[in-house]
Amino acid sequence: MNKRDGLTPAHQMKHLHTGIMFALTAIALITPVDSKAQQQADVLKFYVSRAQATFDSRDPLARAVKYTFIAKTVEWKLNRDGVVQSTDSVVNRFYYSFGELDSSVTVQPAKHAINDIDLSIPNIFNDDYVYSFFPNDTGGARLSLGFDSRSAESPLPTGIVVIDRTLYYVRALFMVYPMKKGYDRYSRIVETSLEDGYVFPKEITVTAGKRGILFTNYYRRKTTISDLDISR
Repeated sequence: MNKRDGLTPAHQMKHLHTGIMFALTAIALITPVDSKAQQQADVLKFYVSRAQATFDSRDPLARAVKYTFIAKTVEWKLNRDGVVQSTDSVVNRFYYSFGELDSSVTVQPAKHAINDIDLSIPNIFNDDYVYSFFPNDTGGARLSLGFDSRSAESPLPTGIVVIDRTLYYVRALFMVYPMKKGYDRYSRIVETSLEDGYVFPKEITVTAGKRGILFTNYYRRKTTISDLDISR
């Protein structure tokens, strides 16, 4: 009888078989988890890449579409506790052509100047973000993706983008700008509409505190788009 390390060949084969079975069991337990994680990563990458490719094709500015719309902006001045101190509004008509704002006309002026009305839809898919799925996805027409910057010092916004699950265009953006220069607690919500194959802003809400020399001016501003006219 040959012995090695105090074990007969039969015992050695038994231990080898046990070791192989243990390894296979471990692989069987680990592989599905790794495989599921990889599948989820692949699906996430698919949606991000499709949304990125779709953004420009649906963007009327990128496609140099000629259009006009009415934008009504209501601004509420707030105190530091969020209580409304005063309300003002302005109505403008904007004219776009050749990929940029051509002109604007004030239809109804504000009592006080309302500046920095931002009607843009940021293409967050062109920036270097970490994207994630939300665990409560119901499989409906809207798919929510989280996007987070890789640096705590980044001036880029972070938040949630809602895309159409089948057409891949941006339906809504919920953004927080933690490092926006000159502001405290700046946040922006953009809701869109799909018109004639292009994505336009429908409603934009900004809540922020703009730092001044002596104090911070807090406000909430909502802009609603109407009377969209696309030249064909």
